[in-house]
Amino acid sequence: ASATQRSHSASLLSLFRTDGALRQLIVTTLFMMTAFALMEQSVALFIESIWVPGGGESGMKEATKLTSIFLVVVGITAIFVQGFLVRKWLKVTQETVLLRVGLVVIALSLALIPCLGALSSYPLFLTSGALLALGSGLFNPSMLGLISLSTPSERQGVALAINQSAAAMGRILGPLCAGALFSRWAPLPFTVGVGLTVVALALSWRVRAPKRPQ
Repeated sequence: ASATQRSHSASLLSLFRTDGALRQLIVTTLFMMTAFALMEQSVALFIESIWVPGGGESGMKEATKLTSIFLVVVGITAIFVQGFLVRKWLKVTQETVLLRVGLVVIALSLALIPCLGALSSYPLFLTSGALLALGSGLFNPSMLGLISLSTPSERQGVALAINQSAAAMGRILGPLCAGALFSRWAPLPFTVGVGLTVVALALSWRVRAPKRPQ
């Protein structure tokens, strides 16, 4: 089993090193997922600091409820976007376009989180969650589509595995940094997330739209 694992890891590294187009996509995923994980880890603390400043057991319950509502809005919107809108839009445009639009929307939504929080209107704050879900709902299927179209069929499994590893790394890095950033300044995790998403957007402009099979 260990020999098989070593062989699989070697295949992943070899493909990552030799395929420049795939490398661009994987690094884009890493930056975007780190930004998203920063938001996920920080939004509960941010909501508590704005709408439940008193703390205590009842405050924690209220903060948990408000955070759950925010994440439900994100989840429902993402399901609608990925299950319905993306399929329609891919019929009239390329994956690269949807990928970049998704990153722009994610950056905008991350920037809006502290801005709308400052207004202390929770219903208005939820719009940032809906926008965030729209952006990630455009990004994720577009990225998977680009990886599949950019990689020969016999190497697609390895390519998708590398992308999953990059996404997992982002989900580790985001929470590792979120607490320290939030303790310095509550909006800082979202500000850093905007910066990371902008870097991902810049990387995505170097990705060429692959030809779709006829």
